[in-house]
Amino acid sequence: MTQRQTERAAQAVRGAPKWLTSAADDAAECRTHWLAQPSVPRLLATGKTFDAVVVADELGIRALDGYRRITAPALPTVIDHKTRKVAFLIASCGAQFFADTIASMHRGFAYRYLALGDYVLIPGPLAEVGARQQWLCPPRPAPDLSAGAIVMLVGHLTTAAHRLAAESKEGDGDQ
Repeated sequence: MTQRQTERAAQAVRGAPKWLTSAADDAAECRTHWLAQPSVPRLLATGKTFDAVVVADELGIRALDGYRRITAPALPTVIDHKTRKVAFLIASCGAQFFADTIASMHRGFAYRYLALGDYVLIPGPLAEVGARQQWLCPPRPAPDLSAGAIVMLVGHLTTAAHRLAAESKEGDGDQ
């Protein structure tokens, strides 16, 4: 690495929120790893610092668009281009709370809930353009990992799922 790249990596790792690196089995080692290799993803445990909700990429991107439309800060969000999945990092509230919130909106969508005992692959603080894992919405030092933020996420996901289903029906009618 050049001196400039090393400085940029150090700045990115210093900017990586401590709540994120604290999810690693060894937080200090995680920060050291990202200092040396800031573009390399890490496998971080869910269930302690945060949980994750994983959805299809199209649904996740549409849900993120919902945040942007109302100019609200989105939850930290990762895309895996190979698996075509999007992961939203949320408060460790439990899968039942998440499922109950979806049920209260009388709509459903396919998702996978990652909690205690699961892991999620997180991009490095300087994920490169074209990398398999990238931040769609990078983590902030103090993201809103509250129950209210989860309700807002479910609202955006259900709205996006409803719109995708409506577009699919419209497309079927055109044939």
